[in-house]
Amino acid sequence: MYVAETEIKQKLATVAPGANVTAIVENGVIISTVTVPLIELTSLGFLSRLVDGNVIVTSQHLAEG
Repeated sequence: MYVAETEIKQKLATVAPGANVTAIVENGVIISTVTVPLIELTSLGFLSRLVDGNVIVTSQHLAEG
Protein backbone atom coordinates (compact mmCIF):
# COMPACT_ATOMS: atom_id res chain seq x y z
CA MET A 1 0.00 0.00 0.00
CA TYR A 2 1.32 3.42 -0.95
CA VAL A 3 1.62 6.23 1.61
CA ALA A 4 -1.06 8.13 -0.33
CA GLU A 5 -3.55 5.29 0.16
CA THR A 6 -2.98 5.20 3.91
CA GLU A 7 -3.23 8.99 4.27
CA ILE A 8 -6.46 9.23 2.26
CA LYS A 9 -8.05 6.32 4.15
CA GLN A 10 -7.14 7.91 7.51
CA LYS A 11 -8.68 11.24 6.50
CA LEU A 12 -11.91 9.55 5.41
CA ALA A 13 -12.15 7.18 8.40
CA THR A 14 -14.58 9.30 10.42
CA VAL A 15 -16.87 10.12 7.49
CA ALA A 16 -16.72 6.94 5.43
CA PRO A 17 -14.99 4.05 7.22
CA GLY A 18 -15.95 1.66 4.42
CA ALA A 19 -14.19 3.70 1.73
CA ASN A 20 -11.98 1.73 -0.63
CA VAL A 21 -8.78 3.55 -1.59
CA THR A 22 -6.31 2.58 -4.29
CA ALA A 23 -3.25 4.40 -5.59
CA ILE A 24 -0.92 3.46 -8.41
CA VAL A 25 2.08 5.14 -9.98
CA GLU A 26 2.13 5.01 -13.76
CA ASN A 27 4.68 6.85 -15.89
CA GLY A 28 5.43 9.34 -13.11
CA VAL A 29 1.75 10.03 -12.39
CA ILE A 30 0.13 9.08 -9.08
CA ILE A 31 -3.46 7.99 -9.68
CA SER A 32 -5.63 7.77 -6.56
CA THR A 33 -9.17 6.41 -6.59
CA VAL A 34 -11.63 6.48 -3.70
CA THR A 35 -14.89 4.52 -3.75
CA VAL A 36 -17.43 5.32 -1.04
CA PRO A 37 -20.79 3.55 -0.67
CA LEU A 38 -23.53 6.19 -0.86
CA ILE A 39 -25.16 4.77 2.27
CA GLU A 40 -22.16 6.04 4.28
CA LEU A 41 -22.83 9.58 3.11
CA THR A 42 -26.47 9.71 4.19
CA SER A 43 -27.02 11.15 7.65
CA LEU A 44 -30.71 10.22 7.78
CA GLY A 45 -31.54 6.55 8.32
CA PHE A 46 -34.76 6.58 6.31
CA LEU A 47 -32.84 7.38 3.14
CA SER A 48 -30.99 4.08 3.34
CA ARG A 49 -33.76 2.35 1.38
CA LEU A 50 -33.49 4.91 -1.41
CA VAL A 51 -29.72 4.97 -1.70
CA ASP A 52 -27.81 2.28 -3.52
CA GLY A 53 -24.53 2.79 -5.30
CA ASN A 54 -21.12 4.35 -4.89
CA VAL A 55 -19.39 7.68 -5.25
CA ILE A 56 -16.10 7.27 -7.10
CA VAL A 57 -13.49 10.03 -7.11
CA THR A 58 -10.22 9.79 -9.02
CA SER A 59 -7.34 12.25 -9.00
CA GLN A 60 -4.04 12.35 -10.83
CA HIS A 61 -0.88 14.15 -9.71
CA LEU A 62 2.62 14.32 -11.13
CA ALA A 63 5.15 12.58 -8.91
CA GLU A 64 7.94 14.90 -7.85
CA GLY A 65 11.45 13.80 -7.35
